[in-house]
Amino acid sequence: MALVLLTAAFAPWIAPGDPTAMHLAEALRPPGPGHPAGTDNFGRDVFTRIVQGTRLSIGASLAAVAIAGVFGTALGLVSGYLGGWVDLLVQRLVDLMLAFPGLLLALGIVAVLGPGLANVMLAVGIAGVPGFARLVRGETLAVRSREFVLAAKSAGAPAFRIVLRHVLPNVASRVAVVATLALAGAILATASLSYLGLGAQPPTPAWGTMLADGQKYIFQAWWLPTMPGLAIAVSVLGFNILGDGLQDALDPRIRRLRATDGGGSGERRGDGRGRGAA
Repeated sequence: MALVLLTAAFAPWIAPGDPTAMHLAEALRPPGPGHPAGTDNFGRDVFTRIVQGTRLSIGASLAAVAIAGVFGTALGLVSGYLGGWVDLLVQRLVDLMLAFPGLLLALGIVAVLGPGLANVMLAVGIAGVPGFARLVRGETLAVRSREFVLAAKSAGAPAFRIVLRHVLPNVASRVAVVATLALAGAILATASLSYLGLGAQPPTPAWGTMLADGQKYIFQAWWLPTMPGLAIAVSVLGFNILGDGLQDALDPRIRRLRATDGGGSGERRGDGRGRGAA
C-alpha cells in the first residue's frame, strides 16, 4: 500500500508522459520495450495512464471516505451521546439509507446529480455514512457510561466538550480501522461508476473507464482490461489486509482474545502431550 500511495503522490515523475497523447501508428502494441504495459487502441501508453490514474482513483476514494467518515462520525456521536428522540431520528434515517445497497444508493445519487468525478465522490461518500454512523453510535453508547465521562458531567463540562475531549478519542481507533476497510470499498465503487460512464469522462485516465474501454479488445489485446483490473484488485486487496492489520493492532479486545486463545491452546497442547506420554 505504501507503493500504491507513493505512486499516487509522485505519478507525474514516475510516468511523466501525457496520458492522453495519441499515437495511432503505435495502436494496440503488446507490452514490451518502451511500453511496459502496452498501448491502447489510440496508441496511448497504458502504463502512463495507469500510473496517472492512480492519483485520480485513490484521491477520489480518499475524498469519498473522508466525506463518509466526517458526517458518519458526527451523526454517530450525536446519536449515541444524546440518545432519546435524537437517537431515534438519526437511526431511522440510517435504517432508511441501509435499505438500499451502497452501490445502488450511490448510483441513484449520481443519476440525480449527473455524471462527473466530483459527483461520484459525493455519492460514494453519502452511501458510506450509515456504516460509520452505526459503528460510532455503538462505541459512544459504551463510552458514555465510563467513569471519566461521568466525572466530566459531574464537573459541569458541556456536552460538546465531553464529546470532543473524552468520547471521540476513545472511538477514533475504531473509526481508523473502518476507514481503511471503507477505502477498499470506495475504490471499487468509484471504479464501478466510472466503468458505467458516470465518473471521470474520457480521455481522463480513470481505472474504471480504462477497464470499460479495454473489455472490447479482450481477445485482441488482453493487456487493455487486464492492467487496470490488476491495479484495482491489488489496491482493494492491500487496503483490506491493511485494515485487518490495523484492527489487530489498535483493538485491545482482539489482542486480549488472541492472547487468551494462545495461552489456552498451549495448555491444551501440553495436556495432550502429557496424556500421550502416559
